[in-house]
Amino acid sequence: MPAGLILWGVGAAHSISVGGLIIGMGMVGFSITTGGGVPINYIVDSYKDLSGEGLITMILIRNVMSFAFNYGITPWLTASGIQNTLVAAGMLAFVFTATFLFFVKFGKSLRRRSAKAYWAYVEKGVGGIH
Repeated sequence: MPAGLILWGVGAAHSISVGGLIIGMGMVGFSITTGGGVPINYIVDSYKDLSGEGLITMILIRNVMSFAFNYGITPWLTASGIQNTLVAAGMLAFVFTATFLFFVKFGKSLRRRSAKAYWAYVEKGVGGIH
């Protein structure tokens, strides 16, 4: 995602060939598609019994972020220009994407620490199936 946004922004600002822009847009499109699947898999694999609630929460956050980004992108583009806007968006995408490193490092210990609360919520929410 970051590389695609930067390629697209810098390329459009400096009038590179359409092929370069298509490659940048393709990278962004691929990242959007795979970026949606990764959190869904994490939720379902890590919190099986609450995957429905997790999916609803993830979709709600995704939709709010999509609305906020779409609402704010036009003034941002107008004020900063296409190159600066998409380079900054690429850096934001890098920061957000890099959060997976946090979960690689601390995810297992966080799940272990929250296990008691998780099972209590499952008992309460699912109706005592377990």
